[in-house]
Amino acid sequence: MSASRRLEEPILVFISSAQQEFESFRQELKQTIDSEPWSKVIVMRGCLIENQRGPVVHDDIRRKLDAASIYVGIFGKQLRDWPVAEFRYAKVRGLPQLIYKYERGLRPGRPPKRRRAGPRSRVDSFLKTEVEDTGIRIRGPYRDLKGLSDIIMKDLAILSAQMVRENADIRKRLYTGMP
Repeated sequence: MSASRRLEEPILVFISSAQQEFESFRQELKQTIDSEPWSKVIVMRGCLIENQRGPVVHDDIRRKLDAASIYVGIFGKQLRDWPVAEFRYAKVRGLPQLIYKYERGLRPGRPPKRRRAGPRSRVDSFLKTEVEDTGIRIRGPYRDLKGLSDIIMKDLAILSAQMVRENADIRKRLYTGMP
C-alpha cells in the first residue's frame, strides 16, 4: 500500500485554547489532524498560532483565521484574551465552530467537591453568553484529553461531510436554480 498523500490546499482547522493550559494537548491534536488519512489522502491541516516565532500579533491571528475553514475552541479553567479574540473573529467571519469544554478529572481517591451556589467562573460566563446564548453548541464537559481528541476528530469528519453537502446544495441553486 502506498503512503498517504496530501492535498495541495487542505482544509485548515484553527485550534484555539489557553496555550499554557492545553500546551501538549494542542500539539497532539494538531499532529492527529495533520496525519489523519481519509482514503489515503490527508485532507486537513491543524493551525496553531504559537508555532510561529516572535510575538503573536493580531494580524497573524486574522490571517490564519481568514485562511481557515473550521474553528475548534477548547476551553478549560483559564479564560485568556487571545482565545476569546480568536473565537469572536471566527464567529464574525462565519466559520463553522466546534466548541469544547474540558474539566480536569479528580485524582483517584479524592472525593468530589460540591459546587457551591455562587457566581459562575469567567469561562462559564463567557461560554453561556457568547457561545450557548448565540446558538452555538458547547460539547462537554470532558475529563479525558485522549478521549476528547478522538471526539474532535469524529466531529471534524461529520462537520466536513455537512460542509460538502451544504456546498453542493449552494452549487445546485447557483447553477440550476433548483433546490
